[in-house]
Amino acid sequence: HIVEYNINHTYTQLQQLIDNISEGETLVLPYYFHYTDFVDLEYFPGGVIINKSITIDGNGTYISGENLYRIFNITAVEIDDNNNRGMHIYRATTVNSPDVILKNITFIDGNCNHTDLQDGYNIYTDVNLSNCGGAIYVNASASLTVEDCIFENNRSEERRVGKECR
Repeated sequence: HIVEYNINHTYTQLQQLIDNISEGETLVLPYYFHYTDFVDLEYFPGGVIINKSITIDGNGTYISGENLYRIFNITAVEIDDNNNRGMHIYRATTVNSPDVILKNITFIDGNCNHTDLQDGYNIYTDVNLSNCGGAIYVNASASLTVEDCIFENNRSEERRVGKECR
């Protein structure tokens, strides 16, 4: 008896697609994606990471957190520039603040609270509240534009509402 698992359309594959496009490009999703426990476990507790300025066009498809994890984590990247000049070390930190556009995607069953499924909300923007934003968490130094998207059944521990988003 052979058991075959469908390991297609996972968060891992979605992260690979995002990682493989360049800053400023558009990724058109070829199909739906969902969190898959035995493939994605331990790699995406905060969601699939977007840390560059890109557009993701869902082409009418959906992304599901399967009521287990958040879908997207949009975050800035700190670039540490070190210059060693004599006895003094000069350190400057530059922040890459991504501008992300998400369009034509249905976000379903995102959950950033892994133990208690409360009524939650979809998107949250803040610096330190990682337990907010059932579907999408946006770091305060990043920006997000949402066009023609649908949010269904997403949950958030802190119950933060979309009015605090950019």
